[in-house]
Formats: sequence, structure tokens, C-alpha cells
Amino acid sequence: MRFIKFLAVIALFVLTMALFAQNLPVLGAPLSLGLTLFDAQLFALESPLYMFLLAAFFLGSVLTLLYFFLEKLRTGRELARANRKLATLEQEVTSLRNLPLSDATPAQDN
Repeated sequence: MRFIKFLAVIALFVLTMALFAQNLPVLGAPLSLGLTLFDAQLFALESPLYMFLLAAFFLGSVLTLLYFFLEKLRTGRELARANRKLATLEQEVTSLRNLPLSDATPAQDN
């Protein structure tokens, strides 16, 4: 299975590089981004389009990893809480099983 995953990653990389090489004139075109509020330019940034695409991909990857990490922490806490409750309930069942049975016979209604 690892071998298949490795081949899939290599194929994806080759495909990405082929697309990048074929579209280099478009991806290398300069792109200007800026923020102007009330006639005051707060920042201006000029860079090739592929830099913005890489930055967006990287930011999305980091945010996704952060989300999954926080989700793993949350589910870990839920699992620990469920395990504690399970242990408590198992202890209760064990204590109820070990209770001695009374020898008294139930009263009969006449």
C-alpha cells in the first residue's frame, strides 16, 4: 500500500510540474495586490502569480493541519471522558454482581 501511495504522490508531482512548465508564461505574469482605504494606500504587493498561488496553498495547508490537530485533541478528550465513564460503570456492575443474595423468600399475597 505504501508503494501505491508513493507512486500516486510521484505522479501528482510530475503532473503538477508538467502543468507548471506548460503554463509558465501565464503563471509568471506579475500580479499587483494592494489595499487602499480612504485614499491612503496601506500596502501594495507585486509578485508573480505563482507566488500568490503557492502562498494560498501553504496557508490553506497550515489552516487545515491546525483544524485537524484541534479536532484530534477534542476527540481525544471525548474518548478519555467516555473511558472514565465506562470504568465507573464497569466498577458499579462488578459491585452489584458481588452483592450477597438474601435468603429471605418474597412475601406471598393471600
